[in-house]
Amino acid sequence: MSVWCNHDKDILEVRCEDRAVFQRCREDIINLCIVIGTPVIRYALESESTFVVVKHCSCYYQGSILQALSDHNLLYVPPVSHREGWEHYRIIGFGAKDSQRFFRSLKSKAVTEILSKRVATRSSITDYSAVSLGSFLADLTKKQIQAFLMALELGYYELPKRTTLDQIANVNRIPRSTFESHVRKAESKIMQALGPYVKMGYS
Repeated sequence: MSVWCNHDKDILEVRCEDRAVFQRCREDIINLCIVIGTPVIRYALESESTFVVVKHCSCYYQGSILQALSDHNLLYVPPVSHREGWEHYRIIGFGAKDSQRFFRSLKSKAVTEILSKRVATRSSITDYSAVSLGSFLADLTKKQIQAFLMALELGYYELPKRTTLDQIANVNRIPRSTFESHVRKAESKIMQALGPYVKMGYS
């Protein structure tokens, strides 16, 4: 489940391939919204494995993680992701002391784990904004994704190249023309999707 917030409404996207679990999830979320006093405003984009709920915002109630981030001058990059009982946040800090105080404030409230940490070296925080995976992957077929990832992992895009498309196709017993077609189509679609982000950042 992913939660997006615009400080007035929460947008919850829930995905599950198991239809029975999916239905129970849907019912539980409706009941939870009623219990915590943030009734569902409407549903949207419902399919067999995904539904979206729009409800009144409850992200910044007193004692919430997002409120703690705000209190310690930290910026979170949405969405908040919920998987297997854990909430996952992407956070940008502007000073080590802010981050340290934030984690200290959570010790009595939650179990925390830092999965990744790095120093920001880029010139603008817009470089760390969320990029839509959907815009990159929506038009790609499964075979195009597999071919592109295979080429990437085997060093085709390194300088100098560690392999060629012909070599990859031969090793995997795929007709060269078919494999190259999948890779080229994937490249074209990814570049077309990437273009607007490049223009937004550097135009």
